[in-house]
Amino acid sequence: MSAPVSNQVGNLGQSVAVLDASVSPDGQIGSPQFLDAVNSLLLVFGQAAYIQTLIQAERASGQHEATEALLWLTRGLEFYVASARRIANNTSEKLSDSIMSAYKDTLKKHHGFVAKTAIKVAVSKTCPTRDALLRKLGQDPTMIVNALQASATSFERVLHVLAPFLARSDIKF
Repeated sequence: MSAPVSNQVGNLGQSVAVLDASVSPDGQIGSPQFLDAVNSLLLVFGQAAYIQTLIQAERASGQHEATEALLWLTRGLEFYVASARRIANNTSEKLSDSIMSAYKDTLKKHHGFVAKTAIKVAVSKTCPTRDALLRKLGQDPTMIVNALQASATSFERVLHVLAPFLARSDIKF
């Protein structure tokens, strides 16, 4: 494992130590180094009490890296919420159909032909059955469905704030 690198990277007017979380020749990732590297990212996000404040400061400086990351995270959460809802509410629907319906409702509009085709093939060829997924997630399918619903509800509250925020003209890039 390599030692932490002492480089300093400026971000939003603050400097953050960049740590090396490299992979060893045998494919192993050291937990302390990885967690230190991830923790250094928290310093960046800890500069603002709210994610909106962080994004506004970034946009005011003409940058958009965190904004773009938040946009993709938001899209991923939209897909997760749509998937969780379909899996929980449409118990007779094949899991692959639930996933593809959620994809069509959320992410499809952001992808080109090749990505759309690849996703369709990947889901149709690799998606487990609904029962297999629920068994992997836990022993009690009812508890898993309830947990999916609860997490979807929680993320929906976040999305109701983030979606209009990211659509604002001063935030878009």
